[in-house]
Amino acid sequence: MTTGQDDANSFEYFYREHGEALYNYLRKLTGQEEDAEDLLQETLVKIAAHLSDLEDSSRTRSWAFSIATNTAVDFFRRRGGKDIVLFDERIHGGGAASGDIEDRVIVDEMNECIRGEMGRIAPHYHIVLVLHYFEHMSVEEIAGVCGISISAVKVRLHRGRLLLNSILTRGCNFYYDRDSNIRCTRKPGSR
Repeated sequence: MTTGQDDANSFEYFYREHGEALYNYLRKLTGQEEDAEDLLQETLVKIAAHLSDLEDSSRTRSWAFSIATNTAVDFFRRRGGKDIVLFDERIHGGGAASGDIEDRVIVDEMNECIRGEMGRIAPHYHIVLVLHYFEHMSVEEIAGVCGISISAVKVRLHRGRLLLNSILTRGCNFYYDRDSNIRCTRKPGSR
């Protein structure tokens, strides 16, 4: 092995290259900073224990996301299947259009509405939606991460979209704010 390959297989290199992406992914899945931090630590322990076993360094990203996904699924199972996602513009690099307090309150209200409704989606749908829409993974990459077939990913994406649309339509009132940003509030009697 060359020094470059040794560096690519070191835990420090791995953490520098993938640690933040894994944390952001876990944060999107759990909706909680503390949960994401705990799951990241658990994921990193597993990765550190098996990093030397990784033979194909070109698959490092999907391998790491696979471990993070399995760790998250175990976490959801321990919590009784509750799955919470935080839709937070701060995570996606945006923010309230004018940045004022009123906009922040509206975004927080929207987060609470969507977070509550997203808790109804089964983790296997939720995971493929997050990997596809937020991690920008291809169907093939998601299949590798989740350990399922390409056709199963396509089915889960399709069903997940339908389920998400149905849940959000039933539980949230959507509207546009003064800056033409879509916003929502929870419908009365929803959850």
